[in-house]
Amino acid sequence: MKNGKVLIAGGATRAEVFDPVINSFTLADGKMVTTRQFATATLLNDGQVLITGGYHTGTASVRTLGSIGSDIYGITYNPRRS
Repeated sequence: MKNGKVLIAGGATRAEVFDPVINSFTLADGKMVTTRQFATATLLNDGQVLITGGYHTGTASVRTLGSIGSDIYGITYNPRRS
């Protein structure tokens, strides 16, 4: 992210933020739309991070997440759904 921290998201509905300066993880506020595997994370020009796509592994099948939605993490790491 633009502030030097790293947003870690995927495999669960919660994301974490890693701060390499103090070598510490913080749980991000809010939850993502769904669990994701192999999603993409894109740093936007305004500093937010768009997380979209990937796969969701349910109990019976693997589904593509194109129609489930996306998450946007802002500077305070609060997810907003689109």
